[in-house]
Amino acid sequence: MKISILSIGNKLMIRFNRLTEKFFQKVPWPEAEAIAPIVNNDAQFLILYRELYYRHIYARLTPTIEHRFGSYDVTPLLHSFLM
Repeated sequence: MKISILSIGNKLMIRFNRLTEKFFQKVPWPEAEAIAPIVNNDAQFLILYRELYYRHIYARLTPTIEHRFGSYDVTPLLHSFLM
């Protein structure tokens, strides 16, 4: 059975969006520091998680000044990770 990366990605995004709507529609996701032990403090995962965390806040909530500064601080980390 051949499984494509696109089909996995599509299923992940559908399920991920459903979980977000169910549990985090009006509240932020857990902060990266709260989930770090669960992912063995994987630095790369946490950079990507922080980016998605702030995207969620901007898309569904009202960002505070702390959120704005936090999202700004993630940008160079994400850039370094992707380069």
